[in-house]
Amino acid sequence: VMAALAGLQIDNCLIRINAPETPICDGSAAAFTEALLKAGVVRQDAPRPCLRLEELVVHCEDSRTGIAGQPPRQQEYEIGFLLDYGDAPLPCQSLRMPITPQSFLSELVDARTFALEQEVAQLRAAGLCSRATTENAVVFGPSGVVDNQLRHPDEPVRHKILDCVGDFALLGCDLSGRFTATRSGHRLSHELIRRIRQSIPQQYLTDEPASLAEESLLTFCFPSSSPSRPTGVLKVG
Repeated sequence: VMAALAGLQIDNCLIRINAPETPICDGSAAAFTEALLKAGVVRQDAPRPCLRLEELVVHCEDSRTGIAGQPPRQQEYEIGFLLDYGDAPLPCQSLRMPITPQSFLSELVDARTFALEQEVAQLRAAGLCSRATTENAVVFGPSGVVDNQLRHPDEPVRHKILDCVGDFALLGCDLSGRFTATRSGHRLSHELIRRIRQSIPQQYLTDEPASLAEESLLTFCFPSSSPSRPTGVLKVG
């Protein structure tokens, strides 16, 4: 949901959820994005705050895992990601791209979450991810993708950038800067955001009017095979 809002640059929206988490849908941001676009986006008179990075901010977990943000060359917002699982069946992938509503819709919105087959087995053995299937996640086994097809040759790294878009939205404003992540995840993204809040002087730009999603009630149902889980309701307004 956060990625859909941030990708569309909607910054004034009320979300009400009556379940412990949002529905996984197909594992991408497509369903939430479609719902927001269907509700409609309204330009408002209030200015959109934008944080411009003025210095390098880095968080490294080890010599191969880290995330960083640096000042933009002009006013661009750009994310690059290196995905490297070592000897796993998921090939090494890298991608860098500007983040705009247009690029979000054309390059990122349909990129689904993914996992290695052995990771899924371990999670299920621990009683987690009971609803994860090859229909709502791209699962990689020893011979490649299991019971599914990639939407893009580099769909996993696209999903990682999609995750970053949602995580970075926790700053509560637009961003102007260049971000690079290597073997990173939500936890490192959150740590980077915390460091930015602590150390970067905030220079707010107010060129863009705010956007508001018009009120609409949309219901996403969990699979009927799991009746104990309540229906998730997303209210956009």
